[in-house]
Amino acid sequence: MNLEKRLNLLRENIRNSSADVVEKLIQKNGDKDLCVFCGGKQDLTKEHVLPQWTFESKPNKHFVTTINGLSQDYIKTVVPACSECNSNILGALENKIKSSFEAVDLETVFFSNKEIGKIISWLEIIDFKFQVLNLRRTFLKHKEAEYIPYLSDIPLSLMQNQASISLNEVRRKAMNSANRISTQSKETKRNSLLLFKTKNPDFHFFHEMDDFIFLEFPRFDIAVFLFLEKEFDQHKQAHKEAMKIIEEAY
Repeated sequence: MNLEKRLNLLRENIRNSSADVVEKLIQKNGDKDLCVFCGGKQDLTKEHVLPQWTFESKPNKHFVTTINGLSQDYIKTVVPACSECNSNILGALENKIKSSFEAVDLETVFFSNKEIGKIISWLEIIDFKFQVLNLRRTFLKHKEAEYIPYLSDIPLSLMQNQASISLNEVRRKAMNSANRISTQSKETKRNSLLLFKTKNPDFHFFHEMDDFIFLEFPRFDIAVFLFLEKEFDQHKQAHKEAMKIIEEAY
């Protein structure tokens, strides 16, 4: 099965199961041991929220929750996924992304439209995994908190602007994220994706769920920024807005 057929299967699985998966994760006594993509319970594996190759499997790389200050290593940050969704679908997509990054020098060669679509899909899936991670932690929140804390990377403070959030809002954001993945065409999102050539020596990541995601890969001299929800008529509009966020985050 080629990659596009595998992605179509993933989209179908998410369309059919996302509402049920999200509700089970939100419920206090809901069954959280299920594949977060298809809802299956057989052959469950641990899917890294950020693929290990992105941070080069370094155990000292970690993020913190800005509200309760808890730290967690990237390498230990996983969600359940069945072997079909994890290895056969997401594994194939990640291999494609890595191959594309390895083959491109942004000073001389750019990505094809198909590759851009795959990168957008991949980043949307990462956002969904963070949404799921948040849902699975709903009842592990700080004892004084009435909300689900957002995740962010050190030293990003953007997430601290969120004073409180209801379960309905969490549900809405998770379903928005699932719906983005289930949409096959990424044509209207092309201007929402920015790709930069970078010489920074370290992996870097920051993310605001349902808003934007940034990943920087020193291994490939590439950084990517995607507006998850916003769409732009012109690429330069997205670039201007993204640079403001990046400058603040750095």
